[in-house]
Amino acid sequence: MTDNIETNKLFVGNLHRHVRWQELKEFFSQWGEVEYASVAFDRESRRSRWFGFVTFINADDANKAKEEANEQELNGRPIYIDFARARDEEENPTDDATETSEETTEAEEEEEETEE
Repeated sequence: MTDNIETNKLFVGNLHRHVRWQELKEFFSQWGEVEYASVAFDRESRRSRWFGFVTFINADDANKAKEEANEQELNGRPIYIDFARARDEEENPTDDATETSEETTEAEEEEEETEE
């Protein structure tokens, strides 16, 4: 089995539960053009799983962001960054959901309204 490291895609851990893909994209765009950003959510509870992914157009930008943004604060929490590893769906199936740059959920909008 190989590591399957994706050199232009970063895993971002320790996210604040209110961070959404838009904030990830905006934060990481200071290191280069972000192609895609997502935040993982639990399918049942629709709550953040405290991590997400950011894909850069250019692998050099991803490497620079990994080096410079690791342990910086985002919404008051230090984030931890590493290169993402492609997972084998047969070996590691999951019921996780992600909020991507193209989708939002009604449950999240309702949760945000009740918290305000």
